[in-house]
Amino acid sequence: VRVIDHHTARLFWDLEVVTDQLEEELGKKKELEDKLRRERNLLQQILDSLPDAVIVLDSQKRLEWVNARLEEFTGIQPGNLTTDGKYVDPFCEHASNQEEPGYVCSLEEVISTKKPVQFIYFDSNPDSDRHYYRIIVTPILNDGGQIEHIMETARPIDRQVMQNREITESEQRFRLFVENAHDMITMKDLEGCYQVINDRAASLFGMSPMDFIGRTDREIFPPKLADTLFKKDQATISDKKFSRDRETLHVQGERRHLDTARFPLLNYRGDITGVCSI
Repeated sequence: VRVIDHHTARLFWDLEVVTDQLEEELGKKKELEDKLRRERNLLQQILDSLPDAVIVLDSQKRLEWVNARLEEFTGIQPGNLTTDGKYVDPFCEHASNQEEPGYVCSLEEVISTKKPVQFIYFDSNPDSDRHYYRIIVTPILNDGGQIEHIMETARPIDRQVMQNREITESEQRFRLFVENAHDMITMKDLEGCYQVINDRAASLFGMSPMDFIGRTDREIFPPKLADTLFKKDQATISDKKFSRDRETLHVQGERRHLDTARFPLLNYRGDITGVCSI
């Protein structure tokens, strides 16, 4: 009996040790799981706080992360990014001819080249509030130079696109106005280099506009004429105000009488950047 009691006691002792070890391991496992959960939640919060929509894939193009901006910007829910377990890139043209030669989706290009790809994506959905996105697809490489993750970011750029259109249209209107004006129009910077000159002004001197752009009067005209124009421009810049006078210029051996208005050109801060003559 004493022998049995000894073995039983030993068995219970070993069982208590193993139980303690298991409890310790389970405690460590739970602590590790809690830490991973906190880190995952923190990463999700960081991704959600970013100004861009973010999609993260593994090396096999399986979806791993999506931040809240994606649904906010596009209306696409994370569950709609996969079909039959496969990731469906919302910023890839899923055309019927994608199997044809020459069709390359951004993800495939990144996987092939291991280099980032950036492009503008147009969403033709008429119900969408946003249509233009700047897309950047970036490979994340491991120490061995192999792709470990792929990060795809999207930012709406409708405002920038509209601003660029407005700037382009404004430049076109300005160019049409200058080129079709009956007056002679020139614009120079503070160094006296011609930035704008219309055909009518250039023809006064028997030249074309391209003969003037980027050059100063001293590089184009005889010294006396160049000095006259330079002094008048500098007076307008120093006085910082509109002026108008009748002037006589000796051009190609002839006296030309002009009614000229000059005024300083200003930037958005109100600083003088040049002078305009009409």
